[in-house]
Amino acid sequence: MGAGRDTLAVVIRTVDFNDNDKMVTLLTRDYGRMSAKMRGAKKPASKLFSAASLFCCGDYTFFEKDGRFGVKGCAIRRTFFGLQSDYDAYTAACFIADAVDKVAQEDDVPSGLFALTVNALFVLDTGTASAGTVLCYFLQRLLYIEGVYPSLSECAVCGSAPPFVRFSASHGGALCPSCGRDHGGIVLDEALLCALRLLAHTAAKDLGSLDINADVQKRLSGALVVYLEHVLQRPLKTARFVTGEKRSG
Repeated sequence: MGAGRDTLAVVIRTVDFNDNDKMVTLLTRDYGRMSAKMRGAKKPASKLFSAASLFCCGDYTFFEKDGRFGVKGCAIRRTFFGLQSDYDAYTAACFIADAVDKVAQEDDVPSGLFALTVNALFVLDTGTASAGTVLCYFLQRLLYIEGVYPSLSECAVCGSAPPFVRFSASHGGALCPSCGRDHGGIVLDEALLCALRLLAHTAAKDLGSLDINADVQKRLSGALVVYLEHVLQRPLKTARFVTGEKRSG
């Protein structure tokens, strides 16, 4: 049996395995994304029952056998149980877990990704800011951390200076009036740009102090979700729950 790993981690995906086991995907602080088997975790009496639940955060102890990992134990720090009582918060949390599952890599931990994920879940769990605000905050920071932040200082097509009227996911940023007519995209106005500026200079613990109206939250999160899916070149199954749009596939 190979050497184990001990690390702080949060569960971002769970799948039932056999009669009593679970396979979990975790975002770890030290090793990036990890998949591991949790034997007997479906049994309520199991010491790993809560540790195998979605969003559980704790100090996990892993063992390795034949190149595969299993969870030996977990000292739980937070289960984020409050998410289950708020539909908007829960769906936002599910989207966050889905997005992180798609961008995170094994043995590669982009600076800030683990903290961003846990902080966003904490704000959703405590209800200190609206789900829409947290979602916009998470998306903006995730794009920055991954090095794919859209161009908002000059037109993404011709390079001209503001004003901008459209946001194009396929072109990677804002469009001037001329390019907006030719290339389409989502309407981009000062309210969205102002919200982005506010979010860029606000810590997770202070999100509750922001005054971003519901319409701006919806339009901004929708634009950033579309852009993230374009960057990933794949749809996110949970996107329809936070954008309210019907999607195929």
